[in-house]
Amino acid sequence: MDVDEMKLIKEFGDSTPLPDRRQLRPGRNRLIVAAAAERAGSAPAKRSWGRRWAWPTGMTVGLAAAISGVLALTPAGEVGGGAPVASAEAAQVLHSAADAALKAPFTPPRPDQFVYTRSENVYGTHESWSSVDGTHDGRYAQYGEEPGTHPGCRDGKAAVYKGPEPVPGEFEACTPDPSYIPDLPTDADAMLAYLKEPGHTRDPNSAYHMGEAVRNLISRQYMRPESRAALFEAAAEIPGITVVRDVADPSGRPGIGISFPSSDGTPQMLIFDRDSYAFLGTEFEARMEYAIVDQVGQLP
Repeated sequence: MDVDEMKLIKEFGDSTPLPDRRQLRPGRNRLIVAAAAERAGSAPAKRSWGRRWAWPTGMTVGLAAAISGVLALTPAGEVGGGAPVASAEAAQVLHSAADAALKAPFTPPRPDQFVYTRSENVYGTHESWSSVDGTHDGRYAQYGEEPGTHPGCRDGKAAVYKGPEPVPGEFEACTPDPSYIPDLPTDADAMLAYLKEPGHTRDPNSAYHMGEAVRNLISRQYMRPESRAALFEAAAEIPGITVVRDVADPSGRPGIGISFPSSDGTPQMLIFDRDSYAFLGTEFEARMEYAIVDQVGQLP
């Protein structure tokens, strides 16, 4: 390369504005997919770019620099673990999770029963007994502290608790908060519309907040297999989702993650078993047990 060519490349670079993260992400994801395929020994088929992508010889260096910039300027992973890959693969993982959900055994709970959940996070173990219909007093116990009460809502009133005991004669206005809603949508389009309703998401046009709505629903609701499958299928429609490989839930179980877009770097991820695609939890909380029991304090 002579001096004039080097000068041309420098002028080209100086006059070209750097792309932002949003512009870099698609190219970076394609590079990651290609690299993963090459490591696996099955490189993707070559794509014919046509004449308009034929770069002058001197420009190939600039292109290489641009690709390096893609890798340097974009974070290696938005939420941790391995690097994200293309969203088409993320959708396929969610489709597989939906198939797995449909195979799960299910018996509709009675209104007077409780949803028992045991989960783990960085602070320790959390247990809860949540009323199926929201009218019965539930309980939670976490991190070795004294158990607390989830007051049930009956006739628009909930008891006020001070410590483990209710305050005699004191109530507050409420509406029941059931842990099982039998008529949740059972297809992806209806579920997506449900998630976009006021009260279910802070912004239906934000992929981040839609991801938040998905996580909230699966974390707080005991669902029929058809509704759980519909939730995963609906999540597959959220733009910008990516696969994050080689992750582990907070209990240390290995899994495969689905990351939702984030504007501020806050991680949001669903984690599934690598083989069965069973739901394991989120980046914050690992779901260890999840079952229906007859009374508070009872274990499955």
